[in-house]
Amino acid sequence: MLAGTYWMGNTWSTGTFTTPLTYSFMTETSRFASIYSSENEYEAGYVLTSAQQSGITRALSM
Repeated sequence: MLAGTYWMGNTWSTGTFTTPLTYSFMTETSRFASIYSSENEYEAGYVLTSAQQSGITRALSM
């Protein structure tokens, strides 16, 4: 997502040049694998406000 020039997949024949992107937001009750890695990356995450989530959703829809 941060680098590269070809994101669009194989859609040249249809003229649709978009890349599907799925995302989600953490909630107070989000659950994570307990033995994912020794770094415990999920502990660095935080719950966004609804305004922050709306801003991100708007930015991704541009």
